Amino acid sequence: MAEFLHGSLFTGAGGLDLAVNDVFGTRTAFTSDVSSGALKVIAHRFPGVPNLGDVTQIDWSAWVGRLLVLSGGSPCQDVSISGKRAGMVEGTRSNLWAAMREGIACVRPLFVAWENVRGVTSARATSAMESDPGLLGDHPANRPALK
Repeated sequence: MAEFLHGSLFTGAGGLDLAVNDVFGTRTAFTSDVSSGALKVIAHRFPGVPNLGDVTQIDWSAWVGRLLVLSGGSPCQDVSISGKRAGMVEGTRSNLWAAMREGIACVRPLFVAWENVRGVTSARATSAMESDPGLLGDHPANRPALK
């Protein structure tokens, strides 16, 4: 029987990863985080699983065709309504999403699980595919107000 693998980016405490493994029947093949606190939790929850460290330095070629799911919750400080609202643009932590996007394009997993705060749908973003060049998600005029 084939083993289904899951790659974890921005692993943090690993909550998303535990859910992905439960829902998809996968095993976490790697984690990726640099926070010292997160590294302690990851080592406990995923013993023996390699931590690839800085998401911008991952060699994606080693994972092509091997992952069923790639998951991650990129930093939200720059998109959260309680944060800076600087957006997902060059120079922001929230733009680390771009490294995940590169991984998706290279690895081409069957499923992607990306989680983030609601503010991401109205954050400024560098995207050529949105209806408004500086926006990720629906245009504010077409979206109900936040409650």
